[in-house]
Amino acid sequence: MTLISHLSKPHYNASLPPLCNFSIEKAYLWSLIRDKLNELSTTSLLPISILDAACHSLITRRMFPASANYYGIDVSISRLKLAFKQKQSGDVLYLGDLTLPLNLNSCFDVVVSCNTLSHLPPIYLNDALNNLIRSVKSNGYFIVNIGLSRDFQSVAHRLLDSFSSVETV
Repeated sequence: MTLISHLSKPHYNASLPPLCNFSIEKAYLWSLIRDKLNELSTTSLLPISILDAACHSLITRRMFPASANYYGIDVSISRLKLAFKQKQSGDVLYLGDLTLPLNLNSCFDVVVSCNTLSHLPPIYLNDALNNLIRSVKSNGYFIVNIGLSRDFQSVAHRLLDSFSSVETV
């Protein structure tokens, strides 16, 4: 296993429109994720399948490539009702709790979890993390952001146990 750390801050494609107008930090993060997903999508012979964990009301939908098979999951019925009004043709939305078994084992080329795990009580963090990791296909990608809290070390160890490399940004 390898933990990859960069000495310089990654750059995103600034020629594309910003994905967030209410937080510069989220705009930066979402742009980095958009660029990585576009790279993965263009290097794959088949459309990639992506799970948007805690898809909310699809506020981040624009960061996912149009050519990908998009799946969103959220615990909130009211948010999913809003999402259904905005979803693109072919998008699939699930009602589900990330802390409970998802029955989506090895289903996705990429799982994206933005600003999700930090909202969970610490006692549920490992359950959600394990469920999301299980949903990633072999040789797939798990893109997650987590703050530098007391839980960071346990999350980093879990990721290093599950993937051949972990890249920090």
